[in-house]
Amino acid sequence: MLKDLPGSKLWKILFITILGVTLITASVIMTFNSHKNEIINQQKEQIITNAETASRSLQTFFIEKCHGMDLYFNSIVFNIENSEILKTQMKDILEQYYQKEKEYIHNLSFITAEKGKELLDTLSQNSNNTFCSNYEYQPEGFFVLYLIKPLYIEKEFIGIIKAGINLNKVYDKILYPVQVGDKGYCTVKDQNGIILMHGTKSQIGINSKEDRKKLHPELDPKGVDQLVENQIGGKSGSDIVNSYWWDNVEAGKVKKIIGYTPVSVVENYWVVSVIMEYAQIAGILHRTLGITLLVGLVLVLFFGTLIYYVTKELKSSRYMQKEWMYERELSEAVYQLRKQEEKVQQYDRLQTMGILTGTIAHEFNNLMTPILIYCELLLQGINNVSERQEAVSEIAAAAKRCTELSRQLLDYGRTENIEAKMLVFDAAAAIKSTLKMTEKLIPKEVRLVPFISTKPVRILGNQGTLNQIIINLCTNAYQAMRNTGGEIQIVLENRQDTALLIIKDTGCGMDEEVLSNIFEPFFTTKMPGEGTGLGLPVVHRLVSKMKGVITVESELGQGTTFTITFPIVAVSEGQENSKGTKQEYIIARNRRVMILDDKKEIVKSIARGLEKINWTTEGYTNPVKAYAHLKENSEKIDILLTDYSMPIINGLELSTVIKKLNPNIRIIVMTGYLEKDLETYIEKGIIDAYVIKPVSVKEIVETANKLYSDNNYDLILRN
Repeated sequence: MLKDLPGSKLWKILFITILGVTLITASVIMTFNSHKNEIINQQKEQIITNAETASRSLQTFFIEKCHGMDLYFNSIVFNIENSEILKTQMKDILEQYYQKEKEYIHNLSFITAEKGKELLDTLSQNSNNTFCSNYEYQPEGFFVLYLIKPLYIEKEFIGIIKAGINLNKVYDKILYPVQVGDKGYCTVKDQNGIILMHGTKSQIGINSKEDRKKLHPELDPKGVDQLVENQIGGKSGSDIVNSYWWDNVEAGKVKKIIGYTPVSVVENYWVVSVIMEYAQIAGILHRTLGITLLVGLVLVLFFGTLIYYVTKELKSSRYMQKEWMYERELSEAVYQLRKQEEKVQQYDRLQTMGILTGTIAHEFNNLMTPILIYCELLLQGINNVSERQEAVSEIAAAAKRCTELSRQLLDYGRTENIEAKMLVFDAAAAIKSTLKMTEKLIPKEVRLVPFISTKPVRILGNQGTLNQIIINLCTNAYQAMRNTGGEIQIVLENRQDTALLIIKDTGCGMDEEVLSNIFEPFFTTKMPGEGTGLGLPVVHRLVSKMKGVITVESELGQGTTFTITFPIVAVSEGQENSKGTKQEYIIARNRRVMILDDKKEIVKSIARGLEKINWTTEGYTNPVKAYAHLKENSEKIDILLTDYSMPIINGLELSTVIKKLNPNIRIIVMTGYLEKDLETYIEKGIIDAYVIKPVSVKEIVETANKLYSDNNYDLILRN
């Protein structure tokens, strides 16, 4: 193409090309230098941030160790009457604490009152809290920082506990993971420039200013002096210096970026530094510059040859630009539309939560009504024994239904689902019980016609879940007939290996389009404010949870039929649960139980229930006192029944300590809702089982019996 151009145009194109290459090259170099300085400054700020993060982690570590030392020894002193007893037990106390903290402790000692007072006076300390004292270099090549814990019994100074923390182990745990780049590392100096912690162990204990200048005179003395002066100046900052990789000095000099910040651990602050290789940043930038120049040159050469086509395609380019602007505006409009849809969905969810709240309150009020009425009758006095038993049974049944509803609410409210316990139960008996309540909910214009199998229909699942399925489907059915009236048929049959549940209504029915969407969340044909679109999706999920299948048939004006099938569970006669007036309990003999809960009424009620079956109980509301008693009498307790959530220390933390005292103690944790930690602690053998509040004596006994294999049981009848 170029040979077809006139000479003057060719020279113009060549001149423009050369000029363009020159200008672009100069621009790239200037931009590169500016960008390079900006990147390096950003990296220096980042490395300062890393140093500050590392310093906070180091400071937090020692604060936690001091707090833990306070908690441990204060709890021991709290339960000791005088100093003589403490001194006789001191060896065992120190050994137990050493075993607890041996990962970091180098040495541990007790200093008597006279010498301890001299040490505190020397350190100008008069608090009874643990504090960080001096640090010393050890012959093994590391520093030890001493934690001092003054001990008092009723304001009488007994002495001090002196724990030496191995700073090398602290470094490996806290600072070694802090690496910036391939060769980066972290180091700690004191206010005099002495290296206390370093990735290269040979550097520990040397003076980073004087000793390094003697060992490496070829280093820039001014640069080293200025760096150390900046580091020990008490402020955060960064520098670029020439240095070595101290674990490979033979590799020669290297330029480093060093960020540093002070940290308050002892009376005089330390300096935490984070180091990375300068070449990691500069090398990448220089390679980028070379590639950019090469690409720029190629682009300029192409630009010179393609300039002829630029003017020709200008109109097309303008058209494409307008089209791009149109697409951009369209995309923005679609984005805004989606945002509006999300707002509508969020409003619908909030409205649904309001409706569910009202429904839940109504359910609890219905369940609490018989409890209050029968309690009033019992307080007024019922002479007839059978009437008293009936009142108590009704109260227990209503309370049990409250428990089931509460646990279902916990299951729905949790973001991470923990499967409900699947049990074999009689679906026929469960549905008959549910229909008694359902009859009271539906209007008089709608008749409930049950055809329930007279024989047991045993399925695997949860009775509360089946109750909710029935109530949701019956609610949907009577709402479809609230203006016209009609009937709802509930059929339960046992067909070989399948339980068949049919709920049929004579309502308005549905067309094909509605029928295909009824199990979609938030789909509803009701007027705004009348429905949430969640009832049938919930039913579908609950049926699937019980390994069942749900289908639906409907025709406009002819009503709707829901058919649900569940697999039948074969249960032998010996496995069948009795549903008569009495049930059999298996109760272990001679169990000695410690009950621990911060609620006094819970401890009292559980203790009375267990004592009725001749179990020996001890109750506590303070975990510290319970621990103190167990420490002296751990062999006299078979089972520890402890609450999960308590002040001072929770049930899992206490269980960890108790298992160390006596691994043979069975530990059962009571909790209001399932925690992930519970299964983990069972796997580790720290606890043996857990029960969900509210708990009954039957549930506690059955759970405890499963923890023993000695078959030492009594068979006792109970209601």
